[in-house]
Amino acid sequence: MFSINRSYVRIVLTLVGLMAITATVIGVVSFSGGHKAATDMAAQLQGQIADTVQDRVQAFLERPHVLTHMNGLKVIENPASLDDPHALSTSWLNQLHAFDSMQTIAVGIEEQGNFIGVGRAADGHFTIASRNLDADNHYRVFQVDTQGQPIKTLTEIRNYDARERPWYQAAVQADQAIWSPIYIWAAGTSIGLTAALPIKEADGRLLGVQQAALSLDFISDHLQELAGNLDQKVFIVEPNGLLVGTSATEAVVKIENQGVERVSMLSSTDPFTQAAAQYLDQHIDVVNGLDKPVYTAFEVADQRYFLSVTRMDDSRGLNWVIVTGMPQATLMSNTHTTLRITLGITLAATLAAMLLGVVIARQLVAAERRLTQANQQLLDSNEKLQYVASTDNLTGLMNRRKFLDIAERELLQYERYQRDFSIILMDLDHFKQVNDQYGHNVGDLVLKQTAEILLHCSRKQDAVARWGGEEFILLLPATELDTAVLVAERIRRSIEDYNYESGIKLTGSFGVVSLARLDALDIGALVNAADERLYQSKHGGRNQVSVS
Repeated sequence: MFSINRSYVRIVLTLVGLMAITATVIGVVSFSGGHKAATDMAAQLQGQIADTVQDRVQAFLERPHVLTHMNGLKVIENPASLDDPHALSTSWLNQLHAFDSMQTIAVGIEEQGNFIGVGRAADGHFTIASRNLDADNHYRVFQVDTQGQPIKTLTEIRNYDARERPWYQAAVQADQAIWSPIYIWAAGTSIGLTAALPIKEADGRLLGVQQAALSLDFISDHLQELAGNLDQKVFIVEPNGLLVGTSATEAVVKIENQGVERVSMLSSTDPFTQAAAQYLDQHIDVVNGLDKPVYTAFEVADQRYFLSVTRMDDSRGLNWVIVTGMPQATLMSNTHTTLRITLGITLAATLAAMLLGVVIARQLVAAERRLTQANQQLLDSNEKLQYVASTDNLTGLMNRRKFLDIAERELLQYERYQRDFSIILMDLDHFKQVNDQYGHNVGDLVLKQTAEILLHCSRKQDAVARWGGEEFILLLPATELDTAVLVAERIRRSIEDYNYESGIKLTGSFGVVSLARLDALDIGALVNAADERLYQSKHGGRNQVSVS
């Protein structure tokens, strides 16, 4: 009997010991697997964030090229307009009034090297600039009144020739739309970028170069808004190391040696930016371009960060790099806590295995349950971050990236079944005045209230998105142009009648197009067409709907 009991105990203890050892192995493997899952998830989420940043910035950068294309077409249709500086400057001043981000709109003329342009001064005043060789060879900039009439001379330069300017020569040499290098505005507080387009007649004769310039302040504003909603560090940099925009609260220009110069990522005052710059300098070649995104991890002041480096370029010469950083603790905190509990339990179970196998089994079940909960927390975090990556942070509407995904699916439906759809692009009139007079907090509330109006006036199947700034866009599936116009009018009236925050009254301008009316099956062309109709509404007095 005794020998039987000893054999039984030996077998039980052996089995229990094997169970404890197995549990320990499971705990270690689970810890390792949880770490790998978090690393993979970090790469996925950072890729989504980089895509969101790129989509938003490229939408912003598209505006000057739309204007140069539209203004260039008008010159080609009527070359004699180049001899009427007043008419051109009046039209372009209206464009500056309509689009707050634009800083200058101008044309350099091949014949005689003349120049006509308008601009927005640092103090908010508008200017016109011209050089006419028939009068003299002087380039002059004038401040204008609200009617566009010159009231005083601001600048005068002798021996000016537009054909000798770098932006003019670069556009002529490229023979296509291009970007200028980034430069510092004369006020010395921000940086700018110019879109340039050679204008040619049908026979190839060069008429001149159309250009439009914008301030890049928007980029840092957007990155800071993004960082405020996610525990993220983001900056955009040129291959030469100079910052284009950053989520850190630092300017991208600085006063140095009694002058103004751009800030490089290596000289940044932000610890993450400086550490990331040093890591890039030693490990990743951003100068010669990136074939694909890079995902890695590195240390910043004793804190480990997941790092992603993504190339951002276009056919017009843009060549930037998006760098994002996510603290490892953001993703690993819940996983580490639960997995440490799992390891502690399994190790304790190993010590107690000889005495109480049942307790071990129960502890293992509890540990497995906690591990399952940790995995669920990771899944929940993933869903939340995916939602953020596809949703506008302020209004709760879908963002540009999500909208374009839906639009591409609708395009496939059209190609397969010839099911038409329409797009409505709208912009709140004079929204900048709301921010200037009431502050950005009230401006944000106005944007949220506008989003509610759009959702109320649209159907469940319609896609409603914030396109950027005070611009919103709607896609109406299986909807022809006439019906889309009725929807746009309903929204326009609702905005006009609505009492916004602080009793503010606003109006909206709309551009409406349908795919069936276009020659090209391309979402970008459809949105550009809607943007041109929107400009027609702005130019025609605002608070109206223009259609194709």
